[in-house]
This record gives sequence, C-alpha cells and structure tokens, in this order.
Amino acid sequence: TERIIRGMGGDSERAYECAVEMTRAWEHAENFELYEDTLPVLAALREHGLKIGLVSNTGRDLAAFVAHHALDVDAAVGSGAHGKTKPHPAIFLSALDELGVRAEEAAMVGDSPEDDIAGARALGLRAFLVDREGRFPVAVGRLPDLLALPAALGLPADTPRA
Repeated sequence: TERIIRGMGGDSERAYECAVEMTRAWEHAENFELYEDTLPVLAALREHGLKIGLVSNTGRDLAAFVAHHALDVDAAVGSGAHGKTKPHPAIFLSALDELGVRAEEAAMVGDSPEDDIAGARALGLRAFLVDREGRFPVAVGRLPDLLALPAALGLPADTPRA
C-alpha cells in the first residue's frame, strides 16, 4: 500500500502513515457493505441444507466480519490466519476439512478467475465466477450476480430470490 501511494505521487513523508491507516480501515468489518443479494441467497442455500463456507485472501478477523454482517456460515478460512492465499490448494483444503465435505461435493463462488476459480477447479471443485461488471463474458461458470447461483447449483426453481 505504501508503494502504491508513493507511485501515485503521494507525499513520501506520509506514505507509510497513510498505508498503515488504510490497512487498519480495511481490517474493520464495519467498513464493508455486502451486496444486497448476499444474505437472501445465503438463506436460500441454507434452506436447501447446504453447508456454507467463506474463504478469503484477507488478514482481517473473519470471525468479526461474519458476526458483524450476520453471515450464517459453517466455516470461515482467511489467509491471514491460515498462512496461504488463494489459489494455493491448502486454503481450499482447510475450508473443505472444516466443512466436512469432499472437493467433488463442493462449489466455490468467487470474483477472481485466477484466485477463486482456477484454484478451486485445480482441486476438483465446481466453481462459479460472479462477474457483476461483465468483465469476463466468456468465462465458464460465469454468473451475473449471486441471484443466479441457486439455479446454477441445480436447486429447485422455487428457491427464494432477493
């Protein structure tokens, strides 16, 4: 972050302080808003008895994030606590272990073709790319938003939508 600030012409005297301040703000759950489809889709998945995990390349306290946003998840694995970032297999394997499922029984939903999708597929998980901005129109498993996920998973058409 400090290097980015300096590269953008920021005050090199204050670059470090700015970087620390930005990092601290990034770590706080209350500084994030969920997409409006997140909670309804998680609830719909839960209604179908699916286990739900959160895998994130973050150093922030995921337990606080989960609590602050009232996320109903069975596992939360963050790279900061785990020591590996996506697409490394270890972080996905840790989540699978916490959920008590095998790769072929799981699906990864993410917004990074490299970190989320390639990493998950390398282990045999189904993977869905949420591409809200349409940056990857030809991506296999592309979803325009989370509302499309229940159908992509083959859940009944009466699955609640946001």
